[in-house]
Amino acid sequence: MLDCTPDISNEEQMSLVIKCVDMSTSPTKVEEYFLGFVKVDDSTGRGHFNKLEELLQDLDLDIRNGRRQGYDNGANMTGKNKGVQKRLLKKHVKGLTVKPLSDTRWESHIEAIKAIRFQALEIRDALSELLSLADFDAKTRGTAYSILTREIDNFELILGMVVWHKLLLAVNSVSIKLQTKDMHLDDVVTKLKDLFFFFKDYRRNGFEEVSEEAKTLATFMNIDSIFYEVRARKRKQHFDEIETEEVQSPLQGKKAFQIEYFIFIMDQAISSLKRRFKQFQAYKETFGFLFDIEKVRYLDNNTLRNSCVKLEKYLSYEMELDINGDELYMELKVSQIFLPKETKKAIKC
Repeated sequence: MLDCTPDISNEEQMSLVIKCVDMSTSPTKVEEYFLGFVKVDDSTGRGHFNKLEELLQDLDLDIRNGRRQGYDNGANMTGKNKGVQKRLLKKHVKGLTVKPLSDTRWESHIEAIKAIRFQALEIRDALSELLSLADFDAKTRGTAYSILTREIDNFELILGMVVWHKLLLAVNSVSIKLQTKDMHLDDVVTKLKDLFFFFKDYRRNGFEEVSEEAKTLATFMNIDSIFYEVRARKRKQHFDEIETEEVQSPLQGKKAFQIEYFIFIMDQAISSLKRRFKQFQAYKETFGFLFDIEKVRYLDNNTLRNSCVKLEKYLSYEMELDINGDELYMELKVSQIFLPKETKKAIKC
């Protein structure tokens, strides 16, 4: 597991932790070792991977013996670096642990927004009181005045705050569920799918709802529910053009906020979640048949064998195999006789 953070001199430092499973003892022992900090010049996904390869070579450890990768879907491990991630997953590391949306940063985000969303009036009163005190220097009072007049007493800020609060609240509720110990791959896919459809509905129907909620809050704070208007500019005409009253009319007021802020944010969220959903759907197609006892019990021979062979191929590198697909197939065929009649998750069986 790799994690990067800047030190006091603002140089990126990567910590390296290796977890070892010792099966030569009874019971099996699992131990973690912190191997130290390493200066990193390239903090992209490719940079992390190259540094990891270098470190493991220095430690005389074969990366092909690795069985697990943990990451929090950070921007430097997805998106434009997904080719490097795919290379690491498919060619080197033969297992996968992913924590989708389970980063505690989601919780900190929603808590930060909630503090402003439900204490905006108290924050404004505190800023007003700060302006009336002579104990603070002009710079501090100037900052307070700017925040008060340009941000707190701004309807668009209030509306944006309400939009983000509802969005992050939905994400955080799913994040908490995905962190439970009994969460399974099928459940992850279902939760992400539900969140995806919530985003789609929120984008299509949610703006008027949050606008009314923001108006109620603005009224309570004695703030006018008005949007910023841009003055329409006349287009400069050339001397040989017929004079007209044509003007360039940018999107104005509420419509501008809806399209350029609300819909833009929702499109970004939907696009990001769609990538995550496809990623986990692919994992489900490879591993999913092992997570549903009903499927294992009633799969026909051809489908079950193909699933086992597909899993063997996924957990292989060059000529090395983690499992034998045919042997797994035979074991599952035998186990069908003993599987419980009632529906249970694989881990319970």
